[in-house]
Amino acid sequence: MKPGKPLLGVILVSAMAWIGVFFLTAPWVIAGRPVARLSVAFAPLAFALAVALLIPSWRGQLAALSDRTVSRAQVFSFVAVIGLVLTLRVVLGEYRALAVNAWDFSVFELPIQRTLSAGLLYSPFDHRSFLGTHASYVLLAFVPLYAIVASHYWLLFAQAAAIALAAAVGSVLFADLLDDTVAGGLLGLAFLLNSYTAKIVQYTFHVEVFFPLGIFLLVYAIRRNRLLPAAGAALFLLSLKEDATLTVAGLVLVALLGRPRRVAIAAVLASLAVAAYIFSADVVMPRVSGLPPGHAWYSAMWSEYGMGPIRAVLGMLTHPLSVLRDLSRSGTRHLFEPLLFLPLAGWPWLVAALPGILVYGVADGGRGALAQFSLYYSAPVLPLLFVASAGGVQRIASAWRAGPSPYKRRGMALALCLVCALDGAGYVIRAPDSRRLDVYPLTSTLREGVRVQGSLLPHSDFGELVAPLTDLTARPGTVLLDLDSNPYPFRRKDLEDYVSQCRQDSSCHIETSEHGLLRITRDRASPDTPLTPALSRRER
Repeated sequence: MKPGKPLLGVILVSAMAWIGVFFLTAPWVIAGRPVARLSVAFAPLAFALAVALLIPSWRGQLAALSDRTVSRAQVFSFVAVIGLVLTLRVVLGEYRALAVNAWDFSVFELPIQRTLSAGLLYSPFDHRSFLGTHASYVLLAFVPLYAIVASHYWLLFAQAAAIALAAAVGSVLFADLLDDTVAGGLLGLAFLLNSYTAKIVQYTFHVEVFFPLGIFLLVYAIRRNRLLPAAGAALFLLSLKEDATLTVAGLVLVALLGRPRRVAIAAVLASLAVAAYIFSADVVMPRVSGLPPGHAWYSAMWSEYGMGPIRAVLGMLTHPLSVLRDLSRSGTRHLFEPLLFLPLAGWPWLVAALPGILVYGVADGGRGALAQFSLYYSAPVLPLLFVASAGGVQRIASAWRAGPSPYKRRGMALALCLVCALDGAGYVIRAPDSRRLDVYPLTSTLREGVRVQGSLLPHSDFGELVAPLTDLTARPGTVLLDLDSNPYPFRRKDLEDYVSQCRQDSSCHIETSEHGLLRITRDRASPDTPLTPALSRRER
Protein backbone atom coordinates (compact mmCIF):
# COMPACT_ATOMS: atom_id res chain seq x y z
CA MET A 1 0.00 0.00 0.00
CA LYS A 2 1.37 3.38 -0.95
CA PRO A 3 2.16 5.67 2.00
CA GLY A 4 0.01 8.45 0.58
CA LYS A 5 -3.08 6.34 0.34
CA PRO A 6 -3.98 6.07 4.04
CA LEU A 7 -3.04 9.72 4.56
CA LEU A 8 -5.47 10.89 1.88
CA GLY A 9 -8.17 8.64 3.32
CA VAL A 10 -7.63 9.97 6.83
CA ILE A 11 -7.79 13.57 5.59
CA LEU A 12 -11.00 13.02 3.63
CA VAL A 13 -12.71 11.09 6.43
CA SER A 14 -11.67 13.74 8.97
CA ALA A 15 -12.97 16.54 6.75
CA MET A 16 -16.32 14.78 6.31
CA ALA A 17 -16.52 14.10 10.06
CA TRP A 18 -15.94 17.83 10.63
CA ILE A 19 -18.90 18.60 8.34
CA GLY A 20 -21.09 16.16 10.26
CA VAL A 21 -20.16 17.59 13.66
CA PHE A 22 -20.76 21.15 12.51
CA PHE A 23 -24.01 20.19 10.82
CA LEU A 24 -25.36 18.56 13.99
CA THR A 25 -24.17 21.13 16.54
CA ALA A 26 -24.21 24.49 14.71
CA PRO A 27 -24.56 27.36 15.19
CA TRP A 28 -21.37 27.91 17.17
CA VAL A 29 -20.26 31.01 18.99
CA ILE A 30 -16.54 31.68 18.65
CA ALA A 31 -14.95 34.78 20.19
CA GLY A 32 -18.42 36.20 20.70
CA ARG A 33 -19.39 35.80 17.05
CA PRO A 34 -21.92 33.29 15.70
CA VAL A 35 -20.60 30.77 13.18
CA ALA A 36 -23.60 29.38 11.34
CA ARG A 37 -22.80 29.13 7.62
CA LEU A 38 -22.44 25.58 6.32
CA SER A 39 -19.80 26.73 3.82
CA VAL A 40 -17.41 27.07 6.79
CA ALA A 41 -17.70 23.33 7.39
CA PHE A 42 -17.05 22.52 3.73
CA ALA A 43 -13.83 24.54 3.56
CA PRO A 44 -11.48 21.78 4.91
CA LEU A 45 -12.96 19.16 2.57
CA ALA A 46 -12.72 21.52 -0.39
CA PHE A 47 -9.10 22.34 0.45
CA ALA A 48 -8.21 18.65 0.80
CA LEU A 49 -9.81 17.76 -2.54
CA ALA A 50 -8.12 20.73 -4.26
CA VAL A 51 -4.73 19.57 -2.96
CA ALA A 52 -5.51 15.99 -4.00
CA LEU A 53 -6.24 17.16 -7.54
CA LEU A 54 -2.85 18.89 -7.69
CA ILE A 55 -0.74 15.97 -6.38
CA PRO A 56 -0.39 13.28 -9.09
CA SER A 57 -0.42 10.28 -6.75
CA TRP A 58 -3.43 11.57 -4.81
CA ARG A 59 -5.18 12.45 -8.06
CA GLY A 60 -4.75 8.85 -9.15
CA GLN A 61 -6.25 7.65 -5.89
CA LEU A 62 -9.28 9.91 -6.38
CA ALA A 63 -9.63 8.55 -9.92
CA ALA A 64 -9.50 4.98 -8.61
CA LEU A 65 -12.10 5.85 -6.00
CA SER A 66 -14.42 7.27 -8.66
CA ASP A 67 -13.98 4.13 -10.78
CA ARG A 68 -16.09 2.10 -8.39
CA THR A 69 -19.28 0.86 -10.02
CA VAL A 70 -22.27 2.93 -8.98
CA SER A 71 -25.77 2.56 -10.36
CA ARG A 72 -28.10 5.44 -11.08
CA ALA A 73 -30.51 4.08 -8.48
CA GLN A 74 -27.74 4.26 -5.87
CA VAL A 75 -26.84 7.82 -6.87
CA PHE A 76 -30.52 8.81 -6.75
CA SER A 77 -30.93 7.32 -3.26
CA PHE A 78 -27.69 8.84 -1.93
CA VAL A 79 -28.45 12.37 -3.17
CA ALA A 80 -32.08 12.12 -2.02
CA VAL A 81 -31.10 11.10 1.53
CA ILE A 82 -28.32 13.70 1.80
CA GLY A 83 -30.62 16.34 0.37
CA LEU A 84 -33.51 15.53 2.68
CA VAL A 85 -31.33 15.50 5.80
CA LEU A 86 -29.72 18.83 4.83
CA THR A 87 -32.89 20.64 3.79
CA LEU A 88 -34.95 19.40 6.74
CA ARG A 89 -32.25 20.55 9.15
CA VAL A 90 -32.18 23.98 7.55
CA VAL A 91 -35.95 24.41 7.12
CA LEU A 92 -36.79 23.27 10.65
CA GLY A 93 -33.98 25.48 11.96
CA GLU A 94 -35.51 28.48 10.19
CA TYR A 95 -38.94 27.62 11.55
CA ARG A 96 -37.84 27.13 15.15
CA ALA A 97 -35.78 30.33 15.04
CA LEU A 98 -38.91 32.39 14.20
CA ALA A 99 -37.31 33.17 10.83
CA VAL A 100 -40.34 31.94 8.86
CA ASN A 101 -42.69 34.85 8.22
CA ALA A 102 -46.40 34.74 7.49
CA TRP A 103 -45.81 36.45 4.13
CA ASP A 104 -43.49 33.60 3.16
CA PHE A 105 -45.53 30.79 4.68
CA SER A 106 -49.03 31.52 6.03
CA VAL A 107 -49.97 33.37 2.85
CA PHE A 108 -49.98 29.88 1.27
CA GLU A 109 -50.89 27.77 4.27
CA LEU A 110 -54.02 29.59 5.44
CA PRO A 111 -55.74 29.46 2.01
CA ILE A 112 -55.08 25.71 2.00
CA GLN A 113 -56.33 25.19 5.54
CA ARG A 114 -59.39 27.44 5.14
CA THR A 115 -60.55 25.99 1.83
CA LEU A 116 -62.89 23.60 3.65
CA SER A 117 -64.43 26.29 5.86
CA ALA A 118 -64.25 29.60 3.97
CA GLY A 119 -64.07 28.75 0.27
CA LEU A 120 -61.63 27.71 -2.44
CA LEU A 121 -58.14 28.81 -1.30
CA TYR A 122 -59.66 31.70 0.67
CA SER A 123 -56.93 34.07 1.85
CA PRO A 124 -57.43 36.10 5.05
CA PHE A 125 -54.67 38.38 3.78
CA ASP A 126 -56.55 39.41 0.62
CA HIS A 127 -60.09 38.54 1.77
CA ARG A 128 -60.62 36.53 -1.41
CA SER A 129 -59.24 33.41 -3.05
CA PHE A 130 -55.47 33.22 -3.44
CA LEU A 131 -56.10 32.38 -7.11
CA GLY A 132 -56.57 36.09 -7.71
CA THR A 133 -52.91 36.60 -6.80
CA HIS A 134 -51.33 33.59 -8.52
CA ALA A 135 -52.77 30.63 -10.39
CA SER A 136 -51.18 28.11 -8.01
CA TYR A 137 -53.52 25.15 -8.44
CA VAL A 138 -50.94 22.81 -6.91
CA LEU A 139 -51.90 24.17 -3.48
CA LEU A 140 -55.16 22.21 -3.74
CA ALA A 141 -53.15 18.98 -3.42
CA PHE A 142 -52.42 19.91 0.21
CA VAL A 143 -56.09 20.42 1.16
CA PRO A 144 -56.74 16.71 1.94
CA LEU A 145 -53.62 16.61 4.13
CA TYR A 146 -54.77 19.59 6.19
CA ALA A 147 -58.24 18.05 6.37
CA ILE A 148 -56.72 14.95 7.98
CA VAL A 149 -54.34 16.77 10.35
CA ALA A 150 -53.97 20.56 10.36
CA SER A 151 -50.24 20.92 10.92
CA HIS A 152 -47.69 23.55 9.94
CA TYR A 153 -45.23 20.74 9.25
CA TRP A 154 -46.92 19.69 5.99
CA LEU A 155 -45.49 22.68 4.10
CA LEU A 156 -42.20 22.57 5.98
CA PHE A 157 -41.64 18.97 4.92
CA ALA A 158 -42.81 19.74 1.38
CA GLN A 159 -40.25 22.57 1.18
CA ALA A 160 -37.41 20.25 2.13
CA ALA A 161 -38.57 17.23 0.14
CA ALA A 162 -39.13 19.23 -3.07
CA ILE A 163 -35.48 20.30 -3.29
CA ALA A 164 -34.09 16.96 -2.08
CA LEU A 165 -36.11 15.09 -4.70
CA ALA A 166 -35.19 17.63 -7.37
CA ALA A 167 -31.48 17.13 -6.65
CA ALA A 168 -31.93 13.34 -6.82
CA VAL A 169 -33.86 13.48 -10.11
CA GLY A 170 -31.32 16.00 -11.39
CA SER A 171 -28.51 13.54 -10.62
CA VAL A 172 -30.15 10.91 -12.84
CA LEU A 173 -30.77 13.50 -15.56
CA PHE A 174 -27.18 14.75 -15.43
CA ALA A 175 -25.89 11.17 -15.53
CA ASP A 176 -27.99 10.64 -18.66
CA LEU A 177 -26.70 13.83 -20.28
CA LEU A 178 -23.07 13.01 -19.43
CA ASP A 179 -23.32 9.23 -19.78
CA ASP A 180 -21.44 9.17 -16.46
CA THR A 181 -23.13 8.27 -13.17
CA VAL A 182 -20.41 9.64 -10.90
CA ALA A 183 -20.28 13.00 -12.68
CA GLY A 184 -24.08 13.14 -12.63
CA GLY A 185 -24.14 12.59 -8.87
CA LEU A 186 -21.56 15.34 -8.35
CA LEU A 187 -23.64 17.78 -10.39
CA GLY A 188 -26.71 16.80 -8.37
CA LEU A 189 -24.81 17.63 -5.18
CA ALA A 190 -23.63 20.87 -6.78
CA PHE A 191 -27.25 21.86 -7.40
CA LEU A 192 -28.11 21.01 -3.80
CA LEU A 193 -25.23 23.10 -2.41
CA ASN A 194 -25.55 26.07 -4.76
CA SER A 195 -26.12 29.34 -2.91
CA TYR A 196 -29.20 30.16 -5.01
CA THR A 197 -30.68 26.77 -4.12
CA ALA A 198 -30.00 27.64 -0.49
CA LYS A 199 -31.96 30.88 -0.94
CA ILE A 200 -34.90 28.94 -2.32
CA VAL A 201 -34.81 26.45 0.58
CA GLN A 202 -34.48 29.10 3.28
CA TYR A 203 -37.38 31.18 1.98
CA THR A 204 -39.97 28.93 3.61
CA PHE A 205 -42.51 28.35 1.92
CA HIS A 206 -43.21 29.29 -1.72
CA VAL A 207 -44.68 27.31 -4.63
CA GLU A 208 -41.58 28.10 -6.71
CA VAL A 209 -39.78 25.46 -4.65
CA PHE A 210 -41.38 22.84 -6.95
CA PHE A 211 -39.97 24.36 -10.15
CA PRO A 212 -36.63 22.48 -10.09
CA LEU A 213 -38.32 19.09 -9.72
CA GLY A 214 -40.81 19.80 -12.52
CA ILE A 215 -38.09 21.13 -14.83
CA PHE A 216 -35.76 18.16 -14.33
CA LEU A 217 -38.64 15.73 -14.93
CA LEU A 218 -39.69 17.57 -18.09
CA VAL A 219 -36.14 17.73 -19.49
CA TYR A 220 -35.68 14.03 -18.81
CA ALA A 221 -38.96 13.23 -20.61
CA ILE A 222 -37.93 15.36 -23.59
CA ARG A 223 -34.54 13.65 -23.69
CA ARG A 224 -36.22 10.25 -23.71
CA ASN A 225 -38.88 11.44 -26.21
CA ARG A 226 -41.69 10.32 -23.90
CA LEU A 227 -44.83 12.24 -24.80
CA LEU A 228 -47.11 11.36 -21.87
CA PRO A 229 -44.48 11.90 -19.13
CA ALA A 230 -43.54 15.19 -20.82
CA ALA A 231 -47.18 16.32 -20.83
CA GLY A 232 -47.55 15.30 -17.18
CA ALA A 233 -44.41 17.18 -16.13
CA ALA A 234 -45.55 20.25 -18.10
CA LEU A 235 -48.96 20.20 -16.43
CA PHE A 236 -47.27 19.98 -13.04
CA LEU A 237 -45.16 23.05 -13.87
CA LEU A 238 -48.14 24.95 -15.23
CA SER A 239 -50.06 24.24 -12.01
CA LEU A 240 -47.43 26.11 -9.97
CA LYS A 241 -47.87 29.64 -11.32
CA GLU A 242 -49.05 31.35 -14.46
CA ASP A 243 -45.52 32.40 -15.44
CA ALA A 244 -44.47 28.73 -15.76
CA THR A 245 -45.49 29.28 -19.38
CA LEU A 246 -42.07 30.92 -19.88
CA THR A 247 -40.27 27.81 -18.65
CA VAL A 248 -42.31 25.45 -20.82
CA ALA A 249 -41.88 27.78 -23.82
CA GLY A 250 -38.11 27.66 -23.39
CA LEU A 251 -38.14 23.88 -23.44
CA VAL A 252 -40.37 23.93 -26.53
CA LEU A 253 -37.57 25.84 -28.28
CA VAL A 254 -35.05 23.18 -27.23
CA ALA A 255 -37.32 20.39 -28.49
CA LEU A 256 -37.61 22.14 -31.87
CA LEU A 257 -33.96 23.15 -32.22
CA GLY A 258 -32.41 19.95 -30.90
CA ARG A 259 -31.18 16.94 -32.80
CA PRO A 260 -33.32 14.98 -33.39
CA ARG A 261 -36.23 17.39 -33.45
CA ARG A 262 -39.12 16.38 -31.22
CA VAL A 263 -41.97 18.06 -33.07
CA ALA A 264 -44.80 16.10 -31.45
CA ILE A 265 -43.62 16.88 -27.91
CA ALA A 266 -43.03 20.52 -28.83
CA ALA A 267 -46.54 20.85 -30.26
CA VAL A 268 -48.16 19.29 -27.18
CA LEU A 269 -46.10 21.40 -24.76
CA ALA A 270 -46.81 24.62 -26.66
CA SER A 271 -50.54 23.88 -26.74
CA LEU A 272 -50.62 23.15 -23.00
CA ALA A 273 -48.61 26.28 -22.17
CA VAL A 274 -50.81 28.62 -24.24
CA ALA A 275 -54.05 27.08 -22.99
CA ALA A 276 -52.93 27.16 -19.36
CA TYR A 277 -51.82 30.79 -19.59
CA ILE A 278 -55.05 31.97 -21.21
CA PHE A 279 -57.13 30.06 -18.68
CA SER A 280 -55.15 31.37 -15.70
CA ALA A 281 -54.22 34.93 -16.69
CA ASP A 282 -57.31 35.83 -18.72
CA VAL A 283 -60.05 33.88 -16.94
CA VAL A 284 -59.31 32.71 -13.38
CA MET A 285 -57.14 35.50 -11.99
CA PRO A 286 -59.20 38.44 -13.40
CA ARG A 287 -62.46 36.89 -12.22
CA VAL A 288 -61.13 36.49 -8.67
CA SER A 289 -59.12 39.72 -8.38
CA GLY A 290 -61.43 42.02 -10.32
CA LEU A 291 -58.57 43.31 -12.49
CA PRO A 292 -58.92 43.41 -16.31
CA PRO A 293 -57.47 40.42 -18.22
CA GLY A 294 -53.78 40.87 -18.93
CA HIS A 295 -53.32 43.40 -16.11
CA ALA A 296 -52.09 41.33 -13.18
CA TRP A 297 -51.06 43.18 -10.02
CA TYR A 298 -47.36 42.76 -10.89
CA SER A 299 -47.66 44.15 -14.44
CA ALA A 300 -46.04 47.42 -13.33
CA MET A 301 -42.66 45.63 -13.17
CA TRP A 302 -42.58 45.70 -16.99
CA SER A 303 -44.49 48.94 -17.57
CA GLU A 304 -41.42 50.52 -19.19
CA TYR A 305 -41.92 48.14 -22.11
CA GLY A 306 -45.72 48.11 -22.16
CA MET A 307 -48.74 47.32 -20.02
CA GLY A 308 -49.86 43.71 -20.35
CA PRO A 309 -47.68 40.74 -21.29
CA ILE A 310 -48.09 40.96 -25.07
CA ARG A 311 -47.24 44.67 -25.24
CA ALA A 312 -44.33 44.20 -22.85
CA VAL A 313 -42.85 41.40 -24.98
CA LEU A 314 -43.28 43.49 -28.14
CA GLY A 315 -41.62 46.41 -26.35
CA MET A 316 -38.64 44.21 -25.45
CA LEU A 317 -38.30 43.02 -29.04
CA THR A 318 -38.36 46.58 -30.39
CA HIS A 319 -35.96 47.98 -27.75
CA PRO A 320 -33.08 45.46 -27.56
CA LEU A 321 -30.61 48.03 -26.23
CA SER A 322 -32.89 48.78 -23.28
CA VAL A 323 -33.15 45.05 -22.60
CA LEU A 324 -29.36 44.71 -22.62
CA ARG A 325 -29.06 47.70 -20.29
CA ASP A 326 -31.50 46.22 -17.81
CA LEU A 327 -29.89 42.79 -18.01
CA SER A 328 -26.48 44.33 -17.30
CA ARG A 329 -27.89 45.71 -14.04
CA SER A 330 -29.63 42.47 -13.11
CA GLY A 331 -28.27 39.52 -11.16
CA THR A 332 -27.94 37.32 -14.25
CA ARG A 333 -24.15 37.18 -14.18
CA HIS A 334 -24.22 36.13 -10.53
CA LEU A 335 -26.20 33.04 -11.51
CA PHE A 336 -23.44 32.03 -13.93
CA GLU A 337 -20.43 32.69 -11.68
CA PRO A 338 -20.76 29.72 -9.28
CA LEU A 339 -21.44 27.55 -12.34
CA LEU A 340 -18.03 28.60 -13.73
CA PHE A 341 -19.90 29.92 -16.81
CA LEU A 342 -20.25 26.33 -18.02
CA PRO A 343 -23.82 26.98 -19.24
CA LEU A 344 -22.34 29.06 -22.05
CA ALA A 345 -20.60 25.95 -23.38
CA GLY A 346 -23.87 24.05 -23.13
CA TRP A 347 -25.72 26.69 -25.12
CA PRO A 348 -28.35 24.39 -26.72
CA TRP A 349 -29.88 23.88 -23.26
CA LEU A 350 -29.18 27.48 -22.30
CA VAL A 351 -31.78 28.46 -24.91
CA ALA A 352 -34.44 27.02 -22.59
CA ALA A 353 -33.47 29.47 -19.84
CA LEU A 354 -33.47 32.55 -22.08
CA PRO A 355 -37.22 33.40 -21.84
CA GLY A 356 -37.03 33.42 -18.05
CA ILE A 357 -33.72 35.28 -17.93
CA LEU A 358 -34.94 37.96 -20.33
CA VAL A 359 -38.33 38.53 -18.72
CA TYR A 360 -37.22 38.32 -15.09
CA GLY A 361 -33.94 40.15 -15.73
CA VAL A 362 -35.57 43.34 -17.05
CA ALA A 363 -38.20 43.58 -14.28
CA ASP A 364 -38.12 47.00 -12.58
CA GLY A 365 -35.32 48.07 -14.88
CA GLY A 366 -33.06 45.24 -13.74
CA ARG A 367 -32.93 46.53 -10.17
CA GLY A 368 -35.78 44.75 -8.36
CA ALA A 369 -35.64 41.56 -6.33
CA LEU A 370 -37.03 39.56 -9.25
CA ALA A 371 -34.33 40.83 -11.62
CA GLN A 372 -31.63 40.11 -9.02
CA PHE A 373 -32.95 36.52 -8.70
CA SER A 374 -32.95 36.89 -4.93
CA LEU A 375 -35.11 34.92 -2.49
CA TYR A 376 -36.90 32.21 -4.53
CA TYR A 377 -36.90 34.02 -7.88
CA SER A 378 -34.12 31.92 -9.39
CA ALA A 379 -36.19 28.71 -9.13
CA PRO A 380 -37.57 28.74 -12.73
CA VAL A 381 -34.12 29.53 -14.23
CA LEU A 382 -31.44 27.87 -12.06
CA PRO A 383 -32.34 24.23 -12.92
CA LEU A 384 -32.08 24.99 -16.65
CA LEU A 385 -28.65 26.54 -16.09
CA PHE A 386 -27.55 23.33 -14.39
CA VAL A 387 -28.82 21.30 -17.34
CA ALA A 388 -26.83 23.62 -19.60
CA SER A 389 -23.81 23.16 -17.30
CA ALA A 390 -24.03 19.40 -17.80
CA GLY A 391 -24.12 20.02 -21.54
CA GLY A 392 -21.11 22.31 -21.18
CA VAL A 393 -19.13 19.69 -19.26
CA GLN A 394 -19.89 17.10 -21.94
CA ARG A 395 -18.92 19.47 -24.77
CA ILE A 396 -15.63 20.51 -23.14
CA ALA A 397 -14.71 16.91 -22.23
CA SER A 398 -15.31 15.83 -25.83
CA ALA A 399 -13.21 18.67 -27.25
CA TRP A 400 -10.40 18.30 -24.67
CA ARG A 401 -8.15 15.59 -26.07
CA ALA A 402 -5.73 15.10 -23.16
CA GLY A 403 -6.68 12.26 -20.81
CA PRO A 404 -9.65 9.89 -20.58
CA SER A 405 -13.05 11.53 -20.93
CA PRO A 406 -14.59 10.08 -17.72
CA TYR A 407 -11.95 11.72 -15.54
CA LYS A 408 -12.34 15.04 -17.32
CA ARG A 409 -16.08 14.98 -16.80
CA ARG A 410 -15.75 13.99 -13.16
CA GLY A 411 -12.99 16.52 -12.53
CA MET A 412 -15.09 19.38 -13.90
CA ALA A 413 -18.16 18.15 -12.00
CA LEU A 414 -16.14 17.96 -8.78
CA ALA A 415 -14.77 21.48 -9.32
CA LEU A 416 -18.30 22.78 -9.91
CA CYS A 417 -19.50 21.02 -6.76
CA LEU A 418 -16.74 22.57 -4.64
CA VAL A 419 -17.34 26.08 -6.00
CA CYS A 420 -21.09 25.79 -5.38
CA ALA A 421 -20.42 24.62 -1.81
CA LEU A 422 -18.15 27.57 -1.02
CA ASP A 423 -19.43 30.42 -3.18
CA GLY A 424 -22.02 32.85 -1.85
CA ALA A 425 -23.97 32.88 1.36
CA GLY A 426 -25.05 29.24 1.23
CA TYR A 427 -27.01 27.54 3.99
CA VAL A 428 -27.30 28.96 7.50
CA ILE A 429 -28.02 26.82 10.56
CA ARG A 430 -30.10 28.81 13.04
CA ALA A 431 -30.54 28.38 16.79
CA PRO A 432 -34.07 27.77 18.11
CA ASP A 433 -35.96 30.67 19.69
CA SER A 434 -37.86 29.72 22.84
CA ARG A 435 -40.47 32.46 22.28
CA ARG A 436 -42.12 30.27 19.67
CA LEU A 437 -43.26 27.97 22.49
CA ASP A 438 -45.70 30.60 23.76
CA VAL A 439 -47.48 31.25 20.46
CA TYR A 440 -49.76 28.23 20.34
CA PRO A 441 -50.91 28.47 24.00
CA LEU A 442 -51.71 32.16 23.49
CA THR A 443 -53.79 31.52 20.36
CA SER A 444 -55.47 28.18 21.10
CA THR A 445 -57.72 29.22 24.03
CA LEU A 446 -59.15 32.45 22.62
CA ARG A 447 -62.68 33.73 23.08
CA GLU A 448 -62.04 36.76 20.92
CA GLY A 449 -60.23 37.53 17.69
CA VAL A 450 -56.49 38.13 17.78
CA ARG A 451 -54.16 39.75 15.25
CA VAL A 452 -50.80 37.99 15.15
CA GLN A 453 -47.47 39.43 13.99
CA GLY A 454 -46.16 37.81 10.81
CA SER A 455 -43.20 36.03 12.44
CA LEU A 456 -45.54 34.39 14.98
CA LEU A 457 -48.45 33.42 12.75
CA PRO A 458 -46.79 30.24 11.34
CA HIS A 459 -46.67 28.91 14.94
CA SER A 460 -50.21 29.82 15.95
CA ASP A 461 -53.45 27.89 16.22
CA PHE A 462 -55.55 27.46 13.07
CA GLY A 463 -58.71 28.84 14.70
CA GLU A 464 -60.91 31.21 12.73
CA LEU A 465 -60.33 33.86 15.41
CA VAL A 466 -56.62 34.04 14.51
CA ALA A 467 -55.71 36.47 11.72
CA PRO A 468 -52.54 38.18 10.41
CA LEU A 469 -51.66 41.64 11.71
CA THR A 470 -51.74 43.83 8.61
CA ASP A 471 -52.74 47.25 9.97
CA LEU A 472 -51.48 48.97 13.12
CA THR A 473 -53.98 51.82 12.82
CA ALA A 474 -57.06 49.58 13.08
CA ARG A 475 -56.50 49.02 16.84
CA PRO A 476 -57.88 45.47 17.03
CA GLY A 477 -59.01 44.08 20.39
CA THR A 478 -56.02 41.73 20.89
CA VAL A 479 -52.57 41.77 19.29
CA LEU A 480 -49.67 39.32 19.73
CA LEU A 481 -46.20 40.79 19.15
CA ASP A 482 -42.52 39.89 19.32
CA LEU A 483 -40.33 42.96 19.00
CA ASP A 484 -37.14 40.93 18.47
CA SER A 485 -38.21 38.88 15.46
CA ASN A 486 -38.91 39.85 11.86
CA PRO A 487 -41.41 42.79 11.93
CA TYR A 488 -42.41 42.53 8.24
CA PRO A 489 -44.50 44.11 6.76
CA PHE A 490 -43.73 46.77 9.37
CA ARG A 491 -40.48 48.17 10.73
CA ARG A 492 -39.31 47.41 14.25
CA LYS A 493 -39.81 51.10 15.07
CA ASP A 494 -43.45 50.85 13.98
CA LEU A 495 -44.05 48.05 16.48
CA GLU A 496 -42.12 49.85 19.23
CA ASP A 497 -44.20 53.00 18.65
CA TYR A 498 -47.36 50.91 18.80
CA VAL A 499 -46.33 49.44 22.17
CA SER A 500 -45.24 52.86 23.45
CA GLN A 501 -48.61 54.40 22.56
CA CYS A 502 -50.36 51.53 24.30
CA ARG A 503 -48.44 52.14 27.51
CA GLN A 504 -49.70 55.73 27.50
CA ASP A 505 -53.31 54.63 26.98
CA SER A 506 -55.23 53.64 30.12
CA SER A 507 -57.58 51.44 28.10
CA CYS A 508 -54.70 49.41 26.67
CA HIS A 509 -53.04 46.57 28.59
CA ILE A 510 -49.80 44.68 27.92
CA GLU A 511 -49.10 41.20 29.22
CA THR A 512 -45.71 39.53 28.78
CA SER A 513 -45.51 35.78 28.30
CA GLU A 514 -43.04 33.46 29.95
CA HIS A 515 -40.57 33.73 27.06
CA GLY A 516 -41.13 37.40 26.20
CA LEU A 517 -44.06 37.72 23.81
CA LEU A 518 -46.37 40.71 24.19
CA ARG A 519 -50.14 40.26 24.29
CA ILE A 520 -51.88 43.61 23.93
CA THR A 521 -55.57 43.97 24.76
CA ARG A 522 -57.96 46.89 24.97
CA ASP A 523 -60.92 47.44 27.25
CA ARG A 524 -63.36 47.10 24.40
CA ALA A 525 -62.36 43.42 24.22
CA SER A 526 -64.34 40.84 26.14
CA PRO A 527 -63.70 41.49 29.85
CA ASP A 528 -63.86 37.83 30.84
CA THR A 529 -61.04 36.69 28.53
CA PRO A 530 -58.95 34.50 30.87
CA LEU A 531 -55.24 34.94 31.34
CA THR A 532 -53.68 31.92 29.63
CA PRO A 533 -51.10 29.78 31.44
CA ALA A 534 -48.34 31.02 29.12
CA LEU A 535 -48.68 34.57 30.50
CA SER A 536 -46.54 35.19 33.54
CA ARG A 537 -46.70 38.90 34.32
CA ARG A 538 -48.77 41.97 33.55
CA GLU A 539 -47.64 45.51 32.94
CA ARG A 540 -49.29 48.82 32.14
